[in-house]
Amino acid sequence: MNSYQINYFLSAAKHLSFTKAAEEHYTSQPTISRQVALLEEELGITLFIRGKSTVRLTAGGAIMLQEFKKIKKSLSAAAESVVRISKGLEGNLAIGYINNLNTDIFVYPPLSEFSKRYPSINIKIESATFSVLREKLNNGAYDIIYTYNFELAAFENIFHEKAYEVSPMFIMSKSHPLAVKSEYMPSDFDGQIFLLPAPEESSGRIAEMLSICSSLGIKDIVIKSVDTIESMLFGIRYGQGLGLLSSGMDCIFDSRYHCVKIPKIDHDVYIATAWNVNNLNPLIPLYVSTFSKYKNTPPPPPRFSATFRLVKGRV
Repeated sequence: MNSYQINYFLSAAKHLSFTKAAEEHYTSQPTISRQVALLEEELGITLFIRGKSTVRLTAGGAIMLQEFKKIKKSLSAAAESVVRISKGLEGNLAIGYINNLNTDIFVYPPLSEFSKRYPSINIKIESATFSVLREKLNNGAYDIIYTYNFELAAFENIFHEKAYEVSPMFIMSKSHPLAVKSEYMPSDFDGQIFLLPAPEESSGRIAEMLSICSSLGIKDIVIKSVDTIESMLFGIRYGQGLGLLSSGMDCIFDSRYHCVKIPKIDHDVYIATAWNVNNLNPLIPLYVSTFSKYKNTPPPPPRFSATFRLVKGRV
């Protein structure tokens, strides 16, 4: 079944004449007859009663006439909707990002341009935990999310793009005994307590922490699991331990924290945009195309409280 056969059938039903249907479509009467016959064969019903000089619909033909009219009307409405949406005239787009991400640098610039380009699109944006981002992307509540690359393995059926490269950092309270230093060596962190989101919240965070410590030569750390990044920051602020975050987080500009830049190691950390392959919201490719000019743009360099110095022979 194809659009030609449906249109030929609709014309023949309208005129009750294969000849007039052929004239309407600038083709021959045998072509109309052949295509209608093929349609009947595929459907398994007779659509017309053919006489020597007359053509009339069967009961099945009358029913199919009504159904094909509905289909054609629906297709026309769908095409009009696609045109409106592709021009940015309507639609809804829901975006989620990880809690405490610096939105002024990593989220709002492309989103602002997108909003100006398509002012009638309703944009919903909110922060969430790692687990909520996964859940809502999977169930379609979010169309696009911003999260860290170590989280991507926990998703299924997603497309993702590297958005911004960021620097991992150790973070502690300004009142922590280690916060008096401006330069650190691996031994300074040996045996320290690190607060990290629990595996059910962020399945890749602990593995990332251990990999970084191994690369830096830090030994025997103690990992204490907390529920969320908010819980981690609360514990850090009140001296319960240190944390591992990145330069993409708001707290790097918070004077209550002491942030230690980790040197460049063989361990990429970046913010990724991700969307579900099964989400057919046509606004997703529109946003991704707008976002593409921003991805991999180096963010403004953050000002760290201190630096980490690798010691030869320790790594």
